[in-house]
Amino acid sequence: SAPTSIYCSRASGEVQSKGIDLDVSGAITDNWNASAGYTYTHVIYKKDDVNQGNRFSPEMPRHLLKLNTTYRLPQFEKWRVGGTLTAQTETHPEGYSNFEQDSYALVDLMVGYKVSENVDTRINFNNVFDRTYYSGVGFGSLNYGDPRNAVFTVKWTL
Repeated sequence: SAPTSIYCSRASGEVQSKGIDLDVSGAITDNWNASAGYTYTHVIYKKDDVNQGNRFSPEMPRHLLKLNTTYRLPQFEKWRVGGTLTAQTETHPEGYSNFEQDSYALVDLMVGYKVSENVDTRINFNNVFDRTYYSGVGFGSLNYGDPRNAVFTVKWTL
């Protein structure tokens, strides 16, 4: 019978994982909120017949940074603006020795308007600089990330 999956597995020997994950968020002023996150991962094969000393799971970036801010305009209190910066270092999928995704950064912007107590609107401009990148870099797959786009949202609450 034919196999149902193209994936296989093997023993990985011993893997050592070190890293740090930091997140901070809060209100800077009554109108200004911000958050920041940073992740560092260092995962290597500690004991392995073939890969000792090499990166384990090279599809994960070593450094990942995310900054986000939202500001409510005091002179136009129903309006708010915001932005997000996401940056990561290079990655490459296991099994693709000739492919590496370079480090990249994405910028997203947002404008929101609170129509009433129950209705809130928002438009998000994603990947403002139309950066070409892969959102998924894994064994057997390379998935392009979203190109520049805009999303309009209306939220209604009771």
